[in-house]
Amino acid sequence: MWAARPCGGRRVALQLANSPEYLAAFYGTLLADGVVVPLPVGLERRRRQEIHALCRPDVLISRRQDINSEEQESATATFAFG
Repeated sequence: MWAARPCGGRRVALQLANSPEYLAAFYGTLLADGVVVPLPVGLERRRRQEIHALCRPDVLISRRQDINSEEQESATATFAFG
C-alpha cells in the first residue's frame, strides 16, 4: 500500500489559462495525491462563489491577471504566477 503523502487529498483550485504553468500545477497536484478543481478564467463572480462554497479548495493557483483580490481571500492560500 502507498504511504500517505503530506498534501494527499488537498483540493487545489486552478484558475489559469492554458499554459505551461497550468500543466505544471495540474500534474504536480495529481503527483502529490491532491484533487484538482479546474476553474475557467472568465468565470462570473456569482458562479465562482458557488463553486468555492461547494468545493472549499485549500489552495488557489492562478496568475495575478486572472484573479482579483476577492478570489484570493476565498481559498486558504493563493499562489499567483507572474
